[in-house]
Amino acid sequence: MTSKERVQRAVHFETPDRVPYMWSALPGAVIRHGMALEEIFRAYPDDFGVGGPEWEGFAHFQVPPRYEPGLWTEPEWNVVWRQFARGIVGHPDVCPLADWDALETYEFPKVNAEAIAAQAAALRPSVGFDGMGAFEGGAAETDRPTPDWYVMPGGGTLFERLQQLRGMENVLMDLALDEPRLYDLRDRVAEYWHDALAEWAKQEIVDCYAWFDDWGSQLALMIRPEKWRQFFRPAYDYIFDPLRQSGKDVHFHSDGWVRDIIPDLVELGVNIVWVQVFMMGIEDFGQEFRGKVCVRTDLDRQHVLPRGTPAEVKAMVKQAVDNLALPEGGLILHAEVGPDVPLENVQALAEAYVEYGS
Repeated sequence: MTSKERVQRAVHFETPDRVPYMWSALPGAVIRHGMALEEIFRAYPDDFGVGGPEWEGFAHFQVPPRYEPGLWTEPEWNVVWRQFARGIVGHPDVCPLADWDALETYEFPKVNAEAIAAQAAALRPSVGFDGMGAFEGGAAETDRPTPDWYVMPGGGTLFERLQQLRGMENVLMDLALDEPRLYDLRDRVAEYWHDALAEWAKQEIVDCYAWFDDWGSQLALMIRPEKWRQFFRPAYDYIFDPLRQSGKDVHFHSDGWVRDIIPDLVELGVNIVWVQVFMMGIEDFGQEFRGKVCVRTDLDRQHVLPRGTPAEVKAMVKQAVDNLALPEGGLILHAEVGPDVPLENVQALAEAYVEYGS
C-alpha cells in the first residue's frame, strides 16, 4: 500500500494497513536543531513525502521572509506583518481596512489561474512551515508522475483574513453590531477563495486542500456558535463547493476549543479536522467524534511536547490512537515541532508513530 493509498483510506474510513503520520516543524525548530532534525525525518519518512526521496531536506534551508524579525508586507493583500522572533510568525501590524473608508479604494487580489496551475506543477514534499505539512512549490519537471504521497497544498483563511484586513478588535465589534459592511467584506474574501479553490480543484495532482482558521480560545469558541452559523457557515459552504464538486478532500485547521462547530464542519463536507484534541479532552472528544471525521492530531504542544519526557510523549501518542483510531481509519498522527520541543521528544514521536500506529 502506498502512502497516498494509506492516507486516502484513513480519511475515508476504508481500512488502511496502519495509521498514517505527518511531520511538520516551525522554522524555529530547524534553526535550533538543524540537520539533527532532518536525520529523524529521514529515518522515519512520513506519508506526505517528508523524509522520502523527493524531499530536499534542510541543506539549503533559508528562513522565509515572514519569519524574520521586523516588518513584512504580504504582497497580495497588502497587510503589513511584524515579527518579533526569528523562526516564529508574528501578527498583523498595519491592517489596510482598519478604517472602513479605505474599502472604497482597496484593490482586492485577483485569482491567477495560470499561477495556480504552475504552483501545482511544481509541488514538492514540504515539512510544512505554515502548517500544511504537505507540499510546496519548487522547480517544475515535465511529465513527472503523480507522487506516491497524499498531496495537500493549502493556506486559505476567512476569519483570519478578515482580522488581518480590519484588525481583530474591529472584526469582533463588527460581528457584535452586525455591521453591514462586514457582510460585504466577507463576501469579497469568500469570492476570492471560491474562485481560487475552483482552480485548485482542477489540478489532478492535488488530493486535498488545507484550510486554516483559528476559531477557539483556550476555553470556548471566540464568538457564539449561533453567530458562527449565521455569518460564517454560509461563506464556508460557498468556498468549499468547488472541492466537494470535484471530489477533492477538504482539510480544516483550527486552534483552541472548537468542539461546538465540528458537527457543522462535517456537514459542510470537511474530511479532515486538524484540532487540539488534548485541549478539548481526548477521551470526550473521541467518544463524540471518532468515526465521524478523520482527525489530524495536534498533539499537546503547550505542555507535553516542550516539557514532557520522552515516555510521556509516547504515552500521549498511544492515548490518541486508543481514543481516535478505528480499524477502518479516521486518524492521522501529527504533532507540530516548535523551537521549544527538545530533539529527544521528536525521536519519541517517531518511535511512537511506528509502535502504536501499526
